[in-house]
Amino acid sequence: MEIKETTGFIALYSSDITTVETVAKSLDYNLYCLQVAGKLTALARVIANTPPDILIVDLPGNTPEMEALVRLIESVSPMPPILVITSEDSKDLRQVPSLQVLDAGEIISKPVCPGKLAAGINSLMSAGKRAERRYEKPVASLKDKPLVLVVEDSPFQMKVILRYLEGEDMDIITAVDGHEALKLALERVPDLVLLDLVLPGMDGFEVCRRIKSTPATSGVPVIVITTSSEQEDKLNSLQYGADDFITKPVDRRELLLKTGNILKRNKQLAALASEASRDSLTGLYNRRYMEYALKREMMDAASSELPLSVIMLDVDHFKSYNDTNGHPAGDVVLKSLGKILTATLRQSDIITRYGGEEFLVILPRTGPEGVVRVMEKIRLAVEEYPFPNGESQPGGRLTVSLGAACFPEHASDAAKLVDLADKALYRAKREGRNCWRMAGETSEIK
Repeated sequence: MEIKETTGFIALYSSDITTVETVAKSLDYNLYCLQVAGKLTALARVIANTPPDILIVDLPGNTPEMEALVRLIESVSPMPPILVITSEDSKDLRQVPSLQVLDAGEIISKPVCPGKLAAGINSLMSAGKRAERRYEKPVASLKDKPLVLVVEDSPFQMKVILRYLEGEDMDIITAVDGHEALKLALERVPDLVLLDLVLPGMDGFEVCRRIKSTPATSGVPVIVITTSSEQEDKLNSLQYGADDFITKPVDRRELLLKTGNILKRNKQLAALASEASRDSLTGLYNRRYMEYALKREMMDAASSELPLSVIMLDVDHFKSYNDTNGHPAGDVVLKSLGKILTATLRQSDIITRYGGEEFLVILPRTGPEGVVRVMEKIRLAVEEYPFPNGESQPGGRLTVSLGAACFPEHASDAAKLVDLADKALYRAKREGRNCWRMAGETSEIK
């Protein structure tokens, strides 16, 4: 079996050590990445960070936990294929109510047979059953205009709200019931939801609860609009996660003030999040963001059956340059190098300042042959750039050394991939500088 046919991320929900050990021992870790969650809060974090290709559920024995698990799984979009491990002894397991609710793709009874487990996983990973991944970026997007979702079933009230918001610096989408609202919220992820409490089918309380309990939308602020001025409704709104509330008839000044304040706060938070992911000197992504991005891109590469490469590069004799020309001149070199990399690489490539004079580049959809060409392109671009006082460097010019490693050829683990690229870089340093090396190889381009 080829790796590219089955590689994927598996999340296991179980607090039973025997089940966890059986599943862990049954998996081929060249093909699968496994993460275990023993509690629902942990499972929610796992799903939010990296949506799994398969979710394995050790069926809870108590009703409250089962109901909470169902609510969590219902909040995931798209829902991954589910393999259920159960102690039920029914002859027709698919008639068990809890299994019908979970819509299990595969069912295995305890004690778990490793062979049956492997067959079930392979079946779910086969063509047509692999869930499409939706990775959420860790940094909020700084949109030109914020997106506001208005949920209101009354045509008249909808018209009033839209008229009040007309001319404001925002884009607006609308929904007339709870199900449509949830669908739009997952598809577009608005910056704010204006939510009527009285809706057909699913009331505003439940819509608010689902928005706040769904990883992709949990951070979206919700302003509840209600016909009641009762304190109980207001308290219930807050209990279900609402950020604020407005009582009908809607006052235009109150509506604009509250929406404006929340959207302004969102913009400030987005700016802070963006700043936290950037290196202050070069403006490139920082190491913290790199670690997240590399994990995400590797999982995406495995799921989409595409290669991925990492380049580590370092400025040659940088300490000597700093000592000779001063640290401000060294900062200019680092900023210039960031601009060179940005101009040389694709928009889809992720360029980060790894630390000091080291930079790390993540190249999606790039294998060994491609990364060789990219490294040589970078090497030449730096060698030919007229850095100030570059003539004071050994060889009369400022240069870089580079090392690369590729997924899946060299490693299937993010930390190992970076380590191999780093070792290849230092081999380039030892073997002459101003050159590149590939993980596991010693040849240099001529």
